[in-house]
Amino acid sequence: MKEKVHISEREKEILLDFAHKIDPADAGAHNNLAVVYFNKGLYKEAIEELKKALEIDTKFVLARNNLDIIERRTGVFDETITKCQQTLKNNPDDFDTRFKLAVAYKNTGKYLNSIPEFKKIIEKRPGNIDAHFQLGIVFRTLGLYDEALDELNTVLKIEGADASPLIHVNLGEVFYNKGLLDKSITEFKIAIKKDNKLAEAHFLLGFVYGEKGLFTQAVEETKIAIKLNPKFARTHPNLGISPPEKIDIIRVREEKQEILGVQPDSYLTHFNLGMAYRNKSFFDDALKEFKKADEIQPEQAIIHQQIAEVYLLKGENEKAIEEYKRVLKIEPNSPKACNDLGVAYHKLGKLQEAIDRYNKAIEIDRNYVMAYNNIAVAYFHIGEKEKGIESLKSAIALNEMYPDAFLNLGMIYFQEGRNEEAMRVFKKIFSIKEDYPVVHNNVGIVYLSQKKYEEAIRVFKKAIQLDKNYAEAHYNLSFTLSQLGRYDEALEETKKALEIEPYYTSNRFKLGVDFYADNLDLLVSKDLSKELSSSEENLFLIDIEKDVEFSNIFDVETEEEKVIISEKNYLELAKESIDRGDRKEAENYLREHLRNNDKDFEALKLLGILYYNGGLWEKAVSVFQKANAVSPNNIEMLYGIAKCYRAMSRIEEAEKLVNELLSQSPENFELLLFLSELYIEESRFMDAENILNECYKKEPKELKVLINFAKLCEREGRIKEAMSYLNDAKKLSPDSPSIHFNLGKLLLNSSHYEEALDEYNKVIEMNENNTSVYRYLGICYKALSKPDLAISSFKMAVDADPLNSEVFTEMAEIYINNEEYINAREALEKALKIEKNNSKAIYLNGILAAKEGNILEAIRKWEEVITIDPKGHLVEDAKKSIYIAQNWVKILEKR
Repeated sequence: MKEKVHISEREKEILLDFAHKIDPADAGAHNNLAVVYFNKGLYKEAIEELKKALEIDTKFVLARNNLDIIERRTGVFDETITKCQQTLKNNPDDFDTRFKLAVAYKNTGKYLNSIPEFKKIIEKRPGNIDAHFQLGIVFRTLGLYDEALDELNTVLKIEGADASPLIHVNLGEVFYNKGLLDKSITEFKIAIKKDNKLAEAHFLLGFVYGEKGLFTQAVEETKIAIKLNPKFARTHPNLGISPPEKIDIIRVREEKQEILGVQPDSYLTHFNLGMAYRNKSFFDDALKEFKKADEIQPEQAIIHQQIAEVYLLKGENEKAIEEYKRVLKIEPNSPKACNDLGVAYHKLGKLQEAIDRYNKAIEIDRNYVMAYNNIAVAYFHIGEKEKGIESLKSAIALNEMYPDAFLNLGMIYFQEGRNEEAMRVFKKIFSIKEDYPVVHNNVGIVYLSQKKYEEAIRVFKKAIQLDKNYAEAHYNLSFTLSQLGRYDEALEETKKALEIEPYYTSNRFKLGVDFYADNLDLLVSKDLSKELSSSEENLFLIDIEKDVEFSNIFDVETEEEKVIISEKNYLELAKESIDRGDRKEAENYLREHLRNNDKDFEALKLLGILYYNGGLWEKAVSVFQKANAVSPNNIEMLYGIAKCYRAMSRIEEAEKLVNELLSQSPENFELLLFLSELYIEESRFMDAENILNECYKKEPKELKVLINFAKLCEREGRIKEAMSYLNDAKKLSPDSPSIHFNLGKLLLNSSHYEEALDEYNKVIEMNENNTSVYRYLGICYKALSKPDLAISSFKMAVDADPLNSEVFTEMAEIYINNEEYINAREALEKALKIEKNNSKAIYLNGILAAKEGNILEAIRKWEEVITIDPKGHLVEDAKKSIYIAQNWVKILEKR
């Protein structure tokens, strides 16, 4: 733990004022300020600055490494996460705490942990803009661009014209990474239109112009960026060559990827698919994808690290060693790689090599807790128990919230017959990690040794409840039950254990390895000879911690300066924050301003809008009401309240309020359109149509009127009329990809495949927008009996979203029709790995089995379809197929 630095209140005041003097949009400035704060002992303030840096640039490796170091040395983020988890355990509906937890996970690189937390918030509060936006950034950082688009577009849908320019900047980055350069340019232009002083948008726009070979525009935008923010003078865009002339829609994207030189989709597709497979324990598939990623982008430490970890999970320790050596060749000062290499040697019984590697990890990072933990286990294995105990105590001193050091210490005490001390240590772990199956199992072992059988049975069952595949707990429960003469139950537990793991090894130590998921345990036997007899018997715990490497990260030069504390104009600061898109900071400034100016209408209005855009609709209503009290009967404030009511599904209240406003201002076009949308949502189609007819008479060329008419007609099933309105809208706005896309969907659903194809191709020609277009293109080509083009389109869709089960299913159907059964089976396997209850994939598996002559297997698959989705659209087809197949079986039997 880093020693606390003591500074005077005056020095602290001066240091904190630095935050108002740096460029708020400069990630590097926030990072450097964090370093100053850290060295002065202002840990919380340092973390806040690093979080700001990472919000600006999620790929800022130095800032993320610094954050990780602070976490390990101070425990501040561990404490934050632990407190949030405890609060949510007692009150799972505390959404502010859940959001804080999700952001903490995100800002510490634990993206897979943050995703379900953001999704839980969105599930209960679908209009929460901050959750959608942050989740979009997480997906973008992981390279899951389709998901990122969904989240960012949801924010746009909710915020409408009030959307922050930062939303468009992020969209621009996503489209660029997908190779959709025109769409990327469009988004950056929108961001600049909203805020022409947004330096980052100018810089990125210049970068993309460079990629397209538009050098004049690239230079112009870069000059503007540098003028607005001189830091961009230190960063040079990689200007590319002109893209090739478009030949056809399918080839365009492939060619663009080649020009980019880094093939953003291809590398990330295989990497992300590998991560997805690994986290589902599909280790062979994961290896295949990681190796493909390595072929595209060789000699990347993170790829070889993933390959090494998969080999370690598979128990193939020699191969893991080779991969970890490759990692260390690229990153020789990585404490994680040294530690993990030590684990691989340890599993092979090469204890001196393991100890050397653990010591190397500690030499690189004196605070690397897992290395202390692991070397302690190694010392135990070579008979130096006291050194092992000292190392475990060192691990605990560094991080008293690291449960596995306590776990191993308890195991050593137990081996020495010090049962009371072992039990005390094990029970300490429950205050850190209550639902830890390994600890419940070990407590059970202590009870068993004391012949407290009932207590042992209780905790063994708890361990199994937490992890039903925990073989050791099943074995131990079986043995305990047999001691009480409950042989039938004991036999049942033994059978379960044998199915999971045929080799029994009890009382195992826990080795610490940094992984990126949290569902398995890496254990090693107290007797290493047993460990070596079966490399397949190992279970693993994957600890969620970020791989870090650092060398003098915090050694930066700082220039001393005298600071004069001046009174702040919080309203102006809030406006500047809004212009930058920093909503949270703006909210803080506005609240500070309103403490002394509680009737400032402008400030109340701004705060209400921020709350509305942030999905805090109840707070927004309260603030709009206060603003309305200051300026009575203010239509803008009352309309804001109505929009909040709609967002909260309080449709009747929204409708009542809007009607009251319309009684005062019957010609207010925006209010009329809003009321028509409410009626469409309520299925009051006639009322909606009456309003839209009146609007149409006044403004026959108003785009929103035509779009709302199209929505109304689609909801009523009047598809031709809906298409007619969208065609009229298309004439008014021929360059709107959303209109072309929505028209394409209507045409596709009404089996007008050629026309739908035209619309989807226009979408891609204009902006190469919306990766789901490729799937719809594939469906159109498939319906038009153009299987090659369909497969090419579906492959594009997979490239954009490697975890879309439906796309693999569509491909499989084409392969079956083309009698390419091997490809069909591979596609179906991928579809079902992603979504095991994909009824169409299961149905097609039945078709494939029948075509290969396995009629009974086909019947079983079709019966599974009926069981999984008894009301689904494939049930009748499955029943018919079963009937035909059964008759065919009878015919064969008669023969």
